Amino acid sequence: MAAYLGRRLIYIIPTALGVATIVFFIIHLIPGDPVLAMLGDDAPTEAVEDVRRALGLDQPLSTQYLQFIGGLFRGDLGVSITAPRPIASEVRRVLPYTIELAGTAMLIGLTLGLPLGITQAVKRASGLDFVASVISVIWYAAPIFWVALLGMYFFSLRLGWFPLTGAGERGNITSTLYYLALPAITLGLRRIALVARMMRSSVLDVLGQDYIRTARSKGLSERIVVYRHAVKNAVIPVITASGMEFGTLLGGAVITEIIFVRPGMGRLIVQGILGRDYPMVQGTLLIFALIFLFVNLLVDVSYAGIDPRIRYD
Repeated sequence: MAAYLGRRLIYIIPTALGVATIVFFIIHLIPGDPVLAMLGDDAPTEAVEDVRRALGLDQPLSTQYLQFIGGLFRGDLGVSITAPRPIASEVRRVLPYTIELAGTAMLIGLTLGLPLGITQAVKRASGLDFVASVISVIWYAAPIFWVALLGMYFFSLRLGWFPLTGAGERGNITSTLYYLALPAITLGLRRIALVARMMRSSVLDVLGQDYIRTARSKGLSERIVVYRHAVKNAVIPVITASGMEFGTLLGGAVITEIIFVRPGMGRLIVQGILGRDYPMVQGTLLIFALIFLFVNLLVDVSYAGIDPRIRYD
């Protein structure tokens, strides 16, 4: 296991460098001048050139790239253009908000989606299976911003169950959960639908295997056959797909943070794009990529806990 983890961690380095390179050059292809975004289109040419020189934007793109990569090896994400603050400190300030939102949404999706999918598979072609399948398709197809606006209208404005915007008082668990509930549910509904559909399909596939028929022929109860033999194997591809879907979940967290006016990485990215703040966008997107890589590593390691037959050499 230790050797496997070591290799995977080493592989993260070139992957992260590749992501950083792609992000750097794509960001610089975005139309607009960050200096003009700061000073305005009517700013004097001399002032524009002075600011561009001070920010190092007058240097060749290759030089800016090498400085960016060199900073990454020193653990330096750079300094924001629009607000002269280190990007690393800004990320440390807002990253917990995004992690708690995405993590809670994923927990909601797995906690409710897995048993729902298993129940649908066991009761295949029943009324429950049909209704759950229809609802899953609708929720999975519904845009996150639409679900968020509906939730805000009914549960915040009409019923008053949840606050409309904000993230609550930091350090106060009750306040944090109160403000987190509606955004997390909004983001988690799509995960519930996806996990339930995948789990249903995976369980049905496993129930048709020979070893399941053998277990039934031994006189084992259907409950033992399903939960002790089928589910353990059926859940592995679902966990894999959930890890791969974490990138989509982070993208949904960006939209959710904007709608619910929550602090987080999403707001940093949007502010960076609108302000042509190249270092801010590069740094935040790189952090997103690293989170995605580490989540997939955790997913791979979790296989051994789910199925003891899996070994890492």
